[in-house]
Amino acid sequence: MKVYKWINENIYGSIPVTKTEFDLINTKAFQRLRNIKQLGLAHLVFPTADHSRFSHSLGVMHIIGRMAAHLRNKYQIFNTKEVDKLRIAGLLHDIGHYPLSHVGEKVYQLLTKKEAIITKKRKGNKNEENILHIASTELKQEDVNHEKLGKYVILNREEIKKILERDDFDPNEIAKIINGEHINLAYDQLIHSGLDADRLDYLLRDTTQTGAKYGLVDLDYIIRMLSVGRDENDNVWIGIDKRAIHSIEHFLLARYFSYSQVTWHRTIRGFEIMATALFYEMAKRGMVYDSFEQLKRIVDTDNWINFNDNYFYQKISEFSNRINNELCNILLFNLNNRRRAKLIYEEKDFRNGKAKSHSYAALENLIYKKRDEILKIANEHNIPEDFIFNQELSLKIDKIPSSTLLDITDENKKETIMVIDKGKIFPISSLPSSIIHPLSERSLYCLRLYVVDLFIGKTLEESNNLFDSFISDFKRLYDNELKFLKEKLP
Repeated sequence: MKVYKWINENIYGSIPVTKTEFDLINTKAFQRLRNIKQLGLAHLVFPTADHSRFSHSLGVMHIIGRMAAHLRNKYQIFNTKEVDKLRIAGLLHDIGHYPLSHVGEKVYQLLTKKEAIITKKRKGNKNEENILHIASTELKQEDVNHEKLGKYVILNREEIKKILERDDFDPNEIAKIINGEHINLAYDQLIHSGLDADRLDYLLRDTTQTGAKYGLVDLDYIIRMLSVGRDENDNVWIGIDKRAIHSIEHFLLARYFSYSQVTWHRTIRGFEIMATALFYEMAKRGMVYDSFEQLKRIVDTDNWINFNDNYFYQKISEFSNRINNELCNILLFNLNNRRRAKLIYEEKDFRNGKAKSHSYAALENLIYKKRDEILKIANEHNIPEDFIFNQELSLKIDKIPSSTLLDITDENKKETIMVIDKGKIFPISSLPSSIIHPLSERSLYCLRLYVVDLFIGKTLEESNNLFDSFISDFKRLYDNELKFLKEKLP
């Protein structure tokens, strides 16, 4: 690559950029990413976690370039033009991100998939239309994710298309790489796989910015030990040399702990659900762009540039002057004043399949089957039903468990990390000597019950004291349920 400029930053020291990359960075569409925080509302808990999608995108460009250059030099699977192409894909991979990152993305998933979410796991919930219940539902809607929106931006934002075409890069091909749709599997693996540039950068960057030391992986060694093998169909697969298995075990465990301790942080999740509920309610009322199709219509206008975190905060400021809804007013107050949702109770379970612990099953029964008993206690403490919500999360250390290896498809291969030994490839979870082998059969489940802080006129200390008695009564209810289960299912 011909270096045009150097960018100094806090993770890698200096990042070289070409003239094409420099011009893309200076487009309005890319500069927009300065105003979208990488971790959404995590800065409300980790004060220095205010890094942006802008800096993350630079980091992904840098890492994918290093990975591709190593593979070009050692295995000749890429040429110089392909390395440049992959760097551009890394640079633009988040160009379609939503305000508040995954918070905004989830709102448009909810708007697109509303029928599915309303019917999903709502046993015992008599108020299915409540915005907190909707906002706390986990779902995946590929049709409106930020990669799909990014593809549309690359193909329809003239300032980006002109630069790419000027320097002999095909916008369609760049968009396909970002979406994991390219015919060359090796391209996809560097940006969409169990060990890709995106994951490597966000682990290092989020660790540095939050101060939580879970994601300090050995980047230089991992890149140096990248290797190439071929499967039974002669497809090229990028993986890690067998000698570096411990570095990959470390990477997978670091990612697991980073998710469980930062991304899943109970307070961050509480704030994000409140923000999602408000964003969703505003979209329902037509106060913000209310569909994916509407977003596509603004992509090549200045309105797209303003579709960032500031857009959300501006709209909730306008919303506060127009809304006459108790729950929404309290959510607005709490978000503006950093009043977190109170965690009533939480259970985690690291298990194989459906073999739940008694403690997890007890909380699950109360939330999904005996919710009326929770609401009875809430009523005694003057807490409205709408102010109570729950969230259930699940997380795997490796997406492909060792038990599925007899029928592993190409798509599954992209989801795991492939180990290369003398040209042969196999998933890391297939190695009996690896710690990932037994752990790949298990998932971490987390079930939480929250209540919104509804005491606007009280101090935080007064509010906490009022909730303590409610939480204490719930704990007695939970203990009784747990005792019942242990007697019934010893």
